[in-house]
Amino acid sequence: MKKLFMLPLLLVVSSVFINAQAKDAKTSLELGSLTVWLGMPKQEVVKQCARAGYSVSNGLGDELEIRDSEKLTIDSHIFRVIFKNDRVTYASRNWYSSKRKPFDAVLGALEQLEGARGGCSVAHDQDKSPDGTSDLVFITCGFHRVLIESGNMDGESVANVYEQIDSRKR
Repeated sequence: MKKLFMLPLLLVVSSVFINAQAKDAKTSLELGSLTVWLGMPKQEVVKQCARAGYSVSNGLGDELEIRDSEKLTIDSHIFRVIFKNDRVTYASRNWYSSKRKPFDAVLGALEQLEGARGGCSVAHDQDKSPDGTSDLVFITCGFHRVLIESGNMDGESVANVYEQIDSRKR
């Protein structure tokens, strides 16, 4: 009887493990209607942005700022992608917006860690400056990370939830 129960359980666990590995074969991040992955050529990122009608501008060094529209509005999404040797090493998207409740943003971002390869860790940091204080919580699973930020800057409450992929040395 025990053997009959264990076999289906073993099959389910194996299936979940295999699906998680297949899903995360490329560590990727959805930036609106396009998907970038670690190691993706810069030229391909720029080409996909053009196809999607996204605005691309150069940031500092090997960084691109990508907007999902030509004009910046309250509903615009801004994505950040960093390259080394013209290959994606970091990408970030913000889950928090005026249309989402903060807790829904946290749950949506954390959901993306499902199937990520590597052990997970949680770290907390507090950033204090003359302008304010923020608490940062990093949930890292392999190259995939969620950053939850909450604080006060210049007397205003600040809350952000970022989903990131990052292969740079930490």
